[in-house]
Amino acid sequence: MQSLVLGFFAMAWISLVIILVLEPEIYDSAMRLPPGRHLLPELAFLGALSAFIALLALGVLRLWRWTF
Repeated sequence: MQSLVLGFFAMAWISLVIILVLEPEIYDSAMRLPPGRHLLPELAFLGALSAFIALLALGVLRLWRWTF
């Protein structure tokens, strides 16, 4: 079960990176930024989501109850 959850987290993170590279307008519309290229807010958003996913993955590996 752990490997399934970790695999899901990995696929979610890979999807976020692919979206940022191929269709950054999705991040712009989600954060309600004006049209144009806004690399810093997009990278900050990706960094925050990456940290959250990493925390959840760590919780899964250490069997923290609150992650389940």
